[in-house]
Amino acid sequence: MLQGGKQQNLLPFDKLGRRVILPYSFSKMGMIVDRYPKLHDRILSTPWAQNVLARRLEVILSELEKFAPDLLITEYYPMGDAFWTNEVPIFLERIRNKVKRIFCSCGYVSPVDEAVEVIGEFYDAVFIHSPQRFLESYLRYFRFDDRDREKFMPVFDVHRDKIYYTGFVIDREEEEIERWDEYILVSRGGGVINRKIISLALGFSKYRKDLKFVIVLGPSTPESEVNEVKELAGENVIVYHYVSRPQFNYLLKNCRVSLNMSGYNTSTKLLYYRKPAIIYPLDAVEQMARAKCLTEFLPIRIIAESSLSFRKLGEWVEELWEIKPSSVFSESDFQGEKDFLRALQYELQAIPE
Repeated sequence: MLQGGKQQNLLPFDKLGRRVILPYSFSKMGMIVDRYPKLHDRILSTPWAQNVLARRLEVILSELEKFAPDLLITEYYPMGDAFWTNEVPIFLERIRNKVKRIFCSCGYVSPVDEAVEVIGEFYDAVFIHSPQRFLESYLRYFRFDDRDREKFMPVFDVHRDKIYYTGFVIDREEEEIERWDEYILVSRGGGVINRKIISLALGFSKYRKDLKFVIVLGPSTPESEVNEVKELAGENVIVYHYVSRPQFNYLLKNCRVSLNMSGYNTSTKLLYYRKPAIIYPLDAVEQMARAKCLTEFLPIRIIAESSLSFRKLGEWVEELWEIKPSSVFSESDFQGEKDFLRALQYELQAIPE
């Protein structure tokens, strides 16, 4: 596995195979261009970015040469996250004759101008890890501009024979961890991006001291921020720097209401455990589209900063506290990892010796 972002050690990659962490990182650049897309090409053309790109490509091509894979799987690109995968379009061209199959694996999609052309030229299959009806709902709410819609949306028709909807990928293991009997779970995923959701939760916990809170900050949170949050937390708040995936499952399953940003993993687990939620999206595009999509399937309230108040949050919590949503997806909709692995096995067996 070639990992391009910040190293995380919470999953046992090294027990299952070999992991290579690419040198340097485009994380800061990715965060900038996520907010200001028009700066992408300008930043990527700088000597610093070109040097980083060359060093990372050198490692990628060297590792692929040594490992000589039959099957290559790229994450998201060319169906999303184009700003975070600057190397992929370049090394696809260089290794196209050295691998026998190329797949794309993605939990969600976002516009990539060249998706139609790149899939047609390089890819054998695209696996989208959600039911088709959920993705279609998500796309209805996605804020495409006219150019993105014209360039990207035809991919679903042009390459419909290559696109597979596996259902949600979700881990079900649970592990007990300290919690209140009844509480609001506050989380912001693995990336430390949205400090506002933590500040909001701390302020709300002081406004409503009758409620209990469990706050999970995330594995990338610096110790300075962890210490700051713990100092500010009242007696009605439990703060975790990070928890394992089974522990997070346990916390989400047993909470009364979730306060989150509507990332892919948290959203799939909200659907699996059928939990009401208050969502504070980081962006007005991907996360907002998923938050609005979730309103079709669960009791969801979406925070708008223009009308944000602790009083309103309190009203929402009281509305959601007693709701126990019914199931809207079947168990088969949460078998994405099994369906994906079956397809991989089929493709590997089909590769000629």
